[in-house]
Amino acid sequence: MLSAKQAREKTDENKVANFRKEIEKIIMHAIDKGRDAVNVSGTVPAEIIDELKENGYTVEKQAVGVKISW
Repeated sequence: MLSAKQAREKTDENKVANFRKEIEKIIMHAIDKGRDAVNVSGTVPAEIIDELKENGYTVEKQAVGVKISW
């Protein structure tokens, strides 16, 4: 049986993976609409922000969420 610590770690990993998929979907939708930026509400995990920056995106913190542009 998983320990509570392992369960928390797996949950965190899944949250990040799911958030990554959602961001990719939002970006693709914006591209289809001819846009070059998106606003994402809420807190974006630091590792996703780092990954976006590594891939050439500009990430700006907003009052609520972040703006991702390319």
